[in-house]
Amino acid sequence: MREILLTGLASMILSVSAQGAAASKFNYPFNDAPFKKYATEATEFHALRSAGFEKPATEQSLRRQLELLEIVSKAEPEWIDGYWMRGEAAFQLGNSMTNPKDIKESRAIFVKGQEATETCLKKAPDNPLCKMFLGASLGKIASIDGIFSSLRRASVIEGLWLEVVKSGVDYQLNPASSLQGAARYALGLYYRLVPDSLILKMMFGARGDIKKSVAFHKESVEMDGGNSCNLMMLGVSEICAAKADVKDKLAQDGLKNLAEAKAKPVTSTLSKTCLADISKIEKDPSMACGYETSRQQEKATEEEIKKLNVQR
Repeated sequence: MREILLTGLASMILSVSAQGAAASKFNYPFNDAPFKKYATEATEFHALRSAGFEKPATEQSLRRQLELLEIVSKAEPEWIDGYWMRGEAAFQLGNSMTNPKDIKESRAIFVKGQEATETCLKKAPDNPLCKMFLGASLGKIASIDGIFSSLRRASVIEGLWLEVVKSGVDYQLNPASSLQGAARYALGLYYRLVPDSLILKMMFGARGDIKKSVAFHKESVEMDGGNSCNLMMLGVSEICAAKADVKDKLAQDGLKNLAEAKAKPVTSTLSKTCLADISKIEKDPSMACGYETSRQQEKATEEEIKKLNVQR
Protein backbone atom coordinates (compact mmCIF):
# COMPACT_ATOMS: atom_id res chain seq x y z
CA MET A 1 0.00 0.00 0.00
CA ARG A 2 1.32 3.39 -0.87
CA GLU A 3 1.75 6.10 1.71
CA ILE A 4 -1.44 7.90 2.61
CA LEU A 5 -2.11 10.78 0.55
CA LEU A 6 -0.53 13.87 1.95
CA THR A 7 1.93 14.23 -0.91
CA GLY A 8 -0.37 16.59 -2.73
CA LEU A 9 -1.65 18.46 0.29
CA ALA A 10 1.17 20.88 0.34
CA SER A 11 2.44 20.72 -3.19
CA MET A 12 -0.09 23.08 -4.69
CA ILE A 13 -0.84 25.74 -2.18
CA LEU A 14 0.70 28.74 -3.99
CA SER A 15 -0.09 30.10 -7.43
CA VAL A 16 -3.51 28.46 -7.47
CA SER A 17 -5.55 31.48 -8.50
CA ALA A 18 -6.04 33.47 -11.66
CA GLN A 19 -6.41 37.02 -10.38
CA GLY A 20 -6.17 38.12 -6.75
CA ALA A 21 -9.13 39.92 -5.24
CA ALA A 22 -9.09 43.64 -4.61
CA ALA A 23 -6.31 44.73 -2.28
CA SER A 24 -8.88 46.23 0.13
CA LYS A 25 -9.74 42.78 1.47
CA PHE A 26 -6.22 42.11 2.76
CA ASN A 27 -5.86 42.83 6.45
CA TYR A 28 -2.59 41.19 7.48
CA PRO A 29 -0.16 43.83 8.86
CA PHE A 30 2.99 42.82 6.98
CA ASN A 31 6.09 44.49 8.38
CA ASP A 32 8.86 45.01 5.84
CA ALA A 33 10.85 47.54 7.88
CA PRO A 34 13.51 44.99 8.98
CA PHE A 35 13.96 43.86 5.36
CA LYS A 36 14.51 47.44 4.17
CA LYS A 37 17.51 47.71 6.46
CA TYR A 38 19.28 45.22 4.18
CA ALA A 39 18.89 47.01 0.87
CA THR A 40 21.21 44.78 -1.16
CA GLU A 41 19.50 41.55 -0.11
CA ALA A 42 16.01 43.01 -0.33
CA THR A 43 16.55 44.41 -3.82
CA GLU A 44 17.89 41.11 -5.14
CA PHE A 45 15.11 39.13 -3.48
CA HIS A 46 12.32 41.27 -4.87
CA ALA A 47 13.85 41.18 -8.36
CA LEU A 48 13.98 37.38 -8.31
CA ARG A 49 10.50 37.05 -6.88
CA SER A 50 9.00 39.49 -9.36
CA ALA A 51 10.60 37.60 -12.24
CA GLY A 52 8.90 34.47 -10.92
CA PHE A 53 5.52 36.13 -11.40
CA GLU A 54 6.26 36.60 -15.09
CA LYS A 55 7.36 33.02 -15.75
CA PRO A 56 8.04 29.96 -13.57
CA ALA A 57 11.05 30.53 -11.31
CA THR A 58 14.07 28.30 -11.74
CA GLU A 59 15.42 26.13 -8.96
CA GLN A 60 18.49 28.38 -8.85
CA SER A 61 16.31 31.46 -8.34
CA LEU A 62 14.25 29.80 -5.60
CA ARG A 63 17.39 28.60 -3.84
CA ARG A 64 18.83 32.11 -3.87
CA GLN A 65 15.58 33.59 -2.55
CA LEU A 66 15.71 31.26 0.43
CA GLU A 67 19.35 32.12 1.05
CA LEU A 68 18.61 35.84 1.04
CA LEU A 69 15.72 35.44 3.47
CA GLU A 70 17.86 33.34 5.78
CA ILE A 71 20.54 36.04 5.84
CA VAL A 72 18.10 38.78 6.81
CA SER A 73 15.90 36.68 9.08
CA LYS A 74 18.84 35.40 11.10
CA ALA A 75 20.14 38.95 11.45
CA GLU A 76 16.68 40.06 12.59
CA PRO A 77 15.46 37.23 14.89
CA GLU A 78 12.42 39.19 16.07
CA TRP A 79 11.15 39.81 12.54
CA ILE A 80 8.08 37.57 12.52
CA ASP A 81 7.36 37.91 8.82
CA GLY A 82 10.85 36.70 8.01
CA TYR A 83 9.97 33.28 9.42
CA TRP A 84 6.90 32.59 7.31
CA MET A 85 8.67 34.01 4.27
CA ARG A 86 11.42 31.45 4.86
CA GLY A 87 8.77 28.76 5.20
CA GLU A 88 7.18 29.81 1.91
CA ALA A 89 10.53 29.99 0.11
CA ALA A 90 11.56 26.55 1.40
CA PHE A 91 8.22 25.13 0.32
CA GLN A 92 8.61 26.56 -3.18
CA LEU A 93 12.20 25.36 -3.52
CA GLY A 94 11.46 21.86 -2.25
CA ASN A 95 8.54 21.53 -4.66
CA SER A 96 10.75 22.52 -7.59
CA MET A 97 13.01 19.50 -7.00
CA THR A 98 11.05 16.79 -8.77
CA ASN A 99 13.88 14.34 -9.54
CA PRO A 100 13.65 11.28 -7.23
CA LYS A 101 17.40 11.47 -6.60
CA ASP A 102 16.86 14.83 -4.89
CA ILE A 103 14.34 13.54 -2.33
CA LYS A 104 16.74 13.67 0.65
CA GLU A 105 17.74 17.23 -0.14
CA SER A 106 14.16 18.32 -0.73
CA ARG A 107 13.15 16.82 2.63
CA ALA A 108 15.93 18.77 4.32
CA ILE A 109 14.62 21.94 2.69
CA PHE A 110 11.09 21.26 3.93
CA VAL A 111 12.54 20.74 7.40
CA LYS A 112 14.04 24.23 7.12
CA GLY A 113 10.56 25.53 6.42
CA GLN A 114 9.17 23.59 9.36
CA GLU A 115 11.82 24.90 11.74
CA ALA A 116 11.36 28.49 10.62
CA THR A 117 7.57 28.44 11.02
CA GLU A 118 7.71 26.57 14.33
CA THR A 119 10.06 29.26 15.64
CA CYS A 120 7.61 31.86 14.40
CA LEU A 121 4.71 30.27 16.28
CA LYS A 122 6.74 30.20 19.50
CA LYS A 123 7.14 33.96 19.16
CA ALA A 124 3.71 34.70 17.65
CA PRO A 125 1.37 31.73 18.36
CA ASP A 126 -1.56 33.13 16.38
CA ASN A 127 0.28 34.10 13.20
CA PRO A 128 -1.82 32.65 10.35
CA LEU A 129 0.89 32.77 7.70
CA CYS A 130 3.24 30.73 9.84
CA LYS A 131 0.40 28.24 10.44
CA MET A 132 -0.20 28.05 6.69
CA PHE A 133 3.39 27.21 5.83
CA LEU A 134 3.99 25.00 8.84
CA GLY A 135 1.09 22.87 7.60
CA ALA A 136 2.61 22.90 4.12
CA SER A 137 6.03 21.84 5.40
CA LEU A 138 4.64 19.08 7.60
CA GLY A 139 2.54 17.76 4.77
CA LYS A 140 5.51 17.45 2.44
CA ILE A 141 7.72 15.86 5.09
CA ALA A 142 4.98 13.37 5.96
CA SER A 143 4.54 12.42 2.32
CA ILE A 144 8.24 11.68 2.04
CA ASP A 145 8.48 9.77 5.33
CA GLY A 146 5.59 7.42 4.62
CA ILE A 147 2.24 6.20 5.85
CA PHE A 148 2.79 6.25 9.63
CA SER A 149 4.15 9.78 9.63
CA SER A 150 1.37 10.88 7.31
CA LEU A 151 -1.35 9.56 9.59
CA ARG A 152 0.28 10.90 12.72
CA ARG A 153 0.53 14.42 11.31
CA ALA A 154 -2.71 14.56 9.36
CA SER A 155 -4.88 16.03 12.12
CA VAL A 156 -2.18 18.57 12.99
CA ILE A 157 -2.02 19.76 9.39
CA GLU A 158 -5.82 19.95 9.16
CA GLY A 159 -5.96 21.95 12.39
CA LEU A 160 -3.38 24.47 11.21
CA TRP A 161 -5.22 25.17 7.96
CA LEU A 162 -8.62 25.34 9.66
CA GLU A 163 -7.20 27.89 12.09
CA VAL A 164 -6.06 29.99 9.13
CA VAL A 165 -9.59 29.93 7.71
CA LYS A 166 -11.19 30.74 11.05
CA SER A 167 -8.80 33.62 11.68
CA GLY A 168 -10.36 35.74 8.94
CA VAL A 169 -6.90 37.21 8.29
CA ASP A 170 -6.03 37.55 4.63
CA TYR A 171 -2.90 38.48 2.72
CA GLN A 172 -1.91 38.58 -0.94
CA LEU A 173 0.69 35.82 -1.23
CA ASN A 174 1.41 36.75 -4.83
CA PRO A 175 -0.46 38.66 -7.57
CA ALA A 176 -2.69 35.64 -8.11
CA SER A 177 -3.19 34.00 -4.73
CA SER A 178 -4.48 34.94 -1.29
CA LEU A 179 -3.88 33.33 2.08
CA GLN A 180 -7.56 32.50 2.57
CA GLY A 181 -7.96 31.12 -0.94
CA ALA A 182 -4.83 29.03 -0.55
CA ALA A 183 -5.93 27.62 2.82
CA ARG A 184 -9.23 26.50 1.32
CA TYR A 185 -7.45 24.98 -1.65
CA ALA A 186 -5.20 23.02 0.72
CA LEU A 187 -8.17 21.81 2.77
CA GLY A 188 -9.96 20.76 -0.40
CA LEU A 189 -7.01 18.52 -1.21
CA TYR A 190 -6.82 17.25 2.35
CA TYR A 191 -10.45 16.14 2.59
CA ARG A 192 -10.29 14.32 -0.74
CA LEU A 193 -6.96 12.55 -0.25
CA VAL A 194 -7.33 11.45 3.38
CA PRO A 195 -9.60 8.36 3.63
CA ASP A 196 -13.14 8.89 4.92
CA SER A 197 -12.84 6.37 7.74
CA LEU A 198 -14.29 6.41 11.25
CA ILE A 199 -11.56 4.01 12.33
CA LEU A 200 -8.94 6.41 11.03
CA LYS A 201 -10.61 9.24 12.94
CA MET A 202 -10.60 7.24 16.17
CA MET A 203 -6.99 6.17 15.76
CA PHE A 204 -5.36 9.31 14.40
CA GLY A 205 -7.92 12.11 14.65
CA ALA A 206 -8.07 12.49 10.87
CA ARG A 207 -10.89 11.79 8.45
CA GLY A 208 -11.56 12.70 4.84
CA ASP A 209 -14.85 14.16 3.63
CA ILE A 210 -15.46 14.59 -0.09
CA LYS A 211 -18.36 16.99 0.45
CA LYS A 212 -16.07 19.27 2.45
CA SER A 213 -13.47 18.92 -0.28
CA VAL A 214 -15.87 20.18 -2.95
CA ALA A 215 -17.08 23.01 -0.70
CA PHE A 216 -13.58 24.27 0.12
CA HIS A 217 -12.48 24.14 -3.52
CA LYS A 218 -15.55 26.13 -4.53
CA GLU A 219 -14.71 28.75 -1.93
CA SER A 220 -11.11 28.89 -3.13
CA VAL A 221 -12.23 29.56 -6.71
CA GLU A 222 -14.72 32.16 -5.51
CA MET A 223 -12.10 33.96 -3.43
CA ASP A 224 -9.20 33.95 -5.86
CA GLY A 225 -10.74 33.38 -9.28
CA GLY A 226 -10.36 30.30 -11.43
CA ASN A 227 -7.13 29.10 -13.01
CA SER A 228 -5.82 25.83 -14.35
CA CYS A 229 -5.13 24.31 -10.93
CA ASN A 230 -7.95 25.42 -8.65
CA LEU A 231 -10.56 24.78 -11.33
CA MET A 232 -9.01 21.42 -12.06
CA MET A 233 -9.00 20.40 -8.40
CA LEU A 234 -12.60 21.49 -7.97
CA GLY A 235 -13.49 19.37 -10.98
CA VAL A 236 -11.52 16.40 -9.67
CA SER A 237 -13.30 16.55 -6.30
CA GLU A 238 -16.70 16.81 -7.99
CA ILE A 239 -15.95 13.74 -10.13
CA CYS A 240 -14.73 11.90 -7.03
CA ALA A 241 -17.90 12.87 -5.13
CA ALA A 242 -19.94 11.38 -7.97
CA LYS A 243 -17.89 8.17 -7.74
CA ALA A 244 -16.64 8.75 -11.29
CA ASP A 245 -20.13 8.29 -12.73
CA VAL A 246 -19.91 10.64 -15.70
CA LYS A 247 -23.71 10.55 -16.10
CA ASP A 248 -24.09 12.12 -12.67
CA LYS A 249 -24.73 15.89 -12.76
CA LEU A 250 -21.95 16.55 -10.26
CA ALA A 251 -19.46 14.65 -12.39
CA GLN A 252 -20.63 16.60 -15.43
CA ASP A 253 -20.01 19.81 -13.51
CA GLY A 254 -16.56 18.48 -12.72
CA LEU A 255 -15.82 17.77 -16.37
CA LYS A 256 -16.94 21.29 -17.25
CA ASN A 257 -14.49 22.69 -14.72
CA LEU A 258 -11.72 20.58 -16.23
CA ALA A 259 -12.58 21.95 -19.66
CA GLU A 260 -12.54 25.51 -18.34
CA ALA A 261 -9.20 24.87 -16.63
CA LYS A 262 -7.67 23.79 -19.94
CA ALA A 263 -8.41 27.22 -21.39
CA LYS A 264 -6.37 29.01 -18.73
CA PRO A 265 -2.81 30.20 -19.38
CA VAL A 266 0.32 28.58 -17.98
CA THR A 267 1.58 30.88 -15.23
CA SER A 268 3.79 28.56 -13.19
CA THR A 269 5.40 25.14 -13.11
CA LEU A 270 2.43 23.92 -11.12
CA SER A 271 -0.12 25.17 -13.65
CA LYS A 272 1.86 23.42 -16.39
CA THR A 273 1.54 20.14 -14.46
CA CYS A 274 -2.17 20.64 -13.85
CA LEU A 275 -2.84 21.35 -17.51
CA ALA A 276 -0.87 18.29 -18.58
CA ASP A 277 -2.82 16.04 -16.20
CA ILE A 278 -6.34 17.18 -17.05
CA SER A 279 -6.56 14.83 -20.03
CA LYS A 280 -5.67 11.89 -17.76
CA ILE A 281 -8.72 12.51 -15.59
CA GLU A 282 -10.94 13.08 -18.60
CA LYS A 283 -9.85 9.76 -20.10
CA ASP A 284 -10.12 7.89 -16.81
CA PRO A 285 -12.45 9.58 -14.27
CA SER A 286 -11.81 6.73 -11.81
CA MET A 287 -8.44 8.39 -11.11
CA ALA A 288 -10.14 11.40 -9.53
CA CYS A 289 -10.26 10.38 -5.88
CA GLY A 290 -6.57 9.51 -5.70
CA TYR A 291 -5.19 12.18 -8.02
CA GLU A 292 -2.48 14.59 -7.01
CA THR A 293 0.26 16.17 -9.05
CA SER A 294 3.15 14.10 -7.75
CA ARG A 295 1.67 10.65 -8.29
CA GLN A 296 -1.58 8.71 -8.33
CA GLN A 297 -2.42 7.61 -4.79
CA GLU A 298 -4.23 4.47 -3.68
CA LYS A 299 -6.91 4.56 -1.02
CA ALA A 300 -6.32 2.48 2.08
CA THR A 301 -9.04 -0.05 2.95
CA GLU A 302 -10.61 -0.34 6.41
CA GLU A 303 -8.70 -3.58 6.99
CA GLU A 304 -5.40 -1.94 6.08
CA ILE A 305 -6.13 0.95 8.44
CA LYS A 306 -6.94 -1.50 11.27
CA LYS A 307 -3.58 -3.18 10.74
CA LEU A 308 -1.85 0.17 11.16
CA ASN A 309 -3.21 0.42 14.70
CA VAL A 310 -1.66 -2.93 15.54
CA GLN A 311 1.69 -2.03 13.98
CA ARG A 312 2.20 1.49 15.28
